[in-house]
Amino acid sequence: MKLTLASTLCALVGSAIGSASAQESIQSLTFQSLHQYQHYGFFFVMVHDDSIGPLYVPNAPAPPGMESMCESGDPTALVEAFTDVPGVRDVRTVPGALFAQGWENEDLSPLAAAGATFGVGSVTVPVDIPSGCRVTVMMMIANSNDGCVILNGENMVLEQTVNMIEIDAGTEQNTESCENIFGCLGLPATPTGPLCPCGARGNEVDPGNGEGFMSAHIGVGKRNNRVMIESDWRHTMVQVTAHATPPISSLTFESLHPYHHYGFFFVMVHDDSVDPLYVPDAPAPPGMESMCESGDPTALVAALTGVPGVRDVRTVPGALFAQGWENEDLSPLAAAGATFGVGSVTVPVDIPSGFRVTVMMMIANSNDGCVILNGENMVPEQTLSMIEIDAGTEQNTESCDNIFGCLGLPATPTGPLCPCGARGNDVDPGNGEGFMSAHPGILGRNDGILIDSDWRQSMVRVTANL
Repeated sequence: MKLTLASTLCALVGSAIGSASAQESIQSLTFQSLHQYQHYGFFFVMVHDDSIGPLYVPNAPAPPGMESMCESGDPTALVEAFTDVPGVRDVRTVPGALFAQGWENEDLSPLAAAGATFGVGSVTVPVDIPSGCRVTVMMMIANSNDGCVILNGENMVLEQTVNMIEIDAGTEQNTESCENIFGCLGLPATPTGPLCPCGARGNEVDPGNGEGFMSAHIGVGKRNNRVMIESDWRHTMVQVTAHATPPISSLTFESLHPYHHYGFFFVMVHDDSVDPLYVPDAPAPPGMESMCESGDPTALVAALTGVPGVRDVRTVPGALFAQGWENEDLSPLAAAGATFGVGSVTVPVDIPSGFRVTVMMMIANSNDGCVILNGENMVPEQTLSMIEIDAGTEQNTESCDNIFGCLGLPATPTGPLCPCGARGNDVDPGNGEGFMSAHPGILGRNDGILIDSDWRQSMVRVTANL
């Protein structure tokens, strides 16, 4: 009777749309790598009730489908084995991977191009786990013969963090030879050394002769192919945290102005310990000068890289153009692979539940103006207005000798769209106010720039997307 009740609870709670229980559902899991170079993939995810036993049982044979899961990172057979099984609410493959922090400078663009869910240091996976349900997640440990990490049928609660278990499926002998170890998730260009000692080589030969039972993985013992010795995996390699809302996967920026344009993007995902960048009447923080005078986020990214509480900080080359630009030639941006749009543009960004996001873009037709999303804790489908700010680092001469041109486009329109053409920020007049403030707008001081003095209405809106 107990199992029947649990099965009913897990099956029904998720369909109780609008109920208190449904609102308490877990909507995403964040996986954090605690290892310096290992990587893991792809994801097997199963939501189920108490009637489904744990997949990992020490000293028991591996269940059907676990062999391909832990030898080559392919969850297909494991998903098929649990599809339509009573007590299973959802079972699926999530193409993607978790990479250790050591991968931060490696080329992972093939995964991005394939639409995979992946991250360096951490990655968030959407999953609906109603109250009363359990969750099982597996990923292959890429630099191993038949190793996996598993979240073994846990009944998690919101904001709980649980350690995954490192297991040996017992289906293949631990030769530690690159002839038998699946390569770096099929990436066409892969690093060597401890990150990926076998390069892109696949699981070419299965030596068989596995132990025949599952067990805690003994680690890598340097039997072959210079795979780094790492014999003690009793410490945790991956932690999982449950969240109430699904992650935000992208932000859509909408221009509400007839002719202004903005770029490039500074994007930072962070926790509450990181202060807002824009504080009225305070001096501009390091890096904001080049951000708001010439649209270059490089120094701002450098200033915040490695700061505690910052989960991700980066430049996104691209721009947002007002609707008036719809007939202009923006092909140089397309050729450069920039992220841009006329009227609106969508930027991919992973914002797990509970994290804040800061985004800045330069207002191109200004001396030191920016729009900023100032450390907001957004939820999916929420729309907010960006703030128009004056960095206070340069005098508002409104002269084309001091105003950055139209994002460096070689052929640019004139008139209100781009009054200074492609001319750059040739001379910095200095004499800035010395503090940040709401931008006064364009007052018509010089060079025929259209008077546009009231920026109290919003110029750019941002919507968070699932």
